[in-house]
Amino acid sequence: MLCHVVDISGVEGRDPLKDFETINGELKAYSEKLSRLPMIVALNKCDIAGAQENIEKFKEQYGKQYHILELSALKGEGTIALVACIAEMLKQLPPAERIPADEFVFEEADNTQFEIFVDENEQYVVVGGLVDMLCRNVVLNNPESMNYFQRVLKLRGVFKELEKMGCKAGDTVVVGDVEFEYV
Repeated sequence: MLCHVVDISGVEGRDPLKDFETINGELKAYSEKLSRLPMIVALNKCDIAGAQENIEKFKEQYGKQYHILELSALKGEGTIALVACIAEMLKQLPPAERIPADEFVFEEADNTQFEIFVDENEQYVVVGGLVDMLCRNVVLNNPESMNYFQRVLKLRGVFKELEKMGCKAGDTVVVGDVEFEYV
């Protein structure tokens, strides 16, 4: 079911009938199935001067095709009738169909794994779940947080792996947003 709210006043120089046709055309182009759903049309801003002419045109054009209600959201007029109409139409609809979706399995990141590679600038770059976790948890301008960062790299074997790969004092190491000289 669709509930289409139309600004029937036309005060902004727009044609409410044309707007309604345009939206329905876009809906049909997006999904033929959606365009065939039952629809309630709520004509809003009925209290504005000049709206009555547009209401009459709209009802003449679409009165047999849709359930049309008049309201003024500003004044709260017609909103109870709109809610009642929606509730009644929902009672008459068949149960909702399950929309098929691709199965998705969330893969939890391994906060212990890491890989190291040497980039084109001869920098040792550390990537992986461990780096992602550190980037989320380390505050770069906090000495205690940076101590934690260094401790985790040591405990998880990052420094040993860097040395195995030939990293020596003075080489640049990049871990997430942190770049440092290996000591």
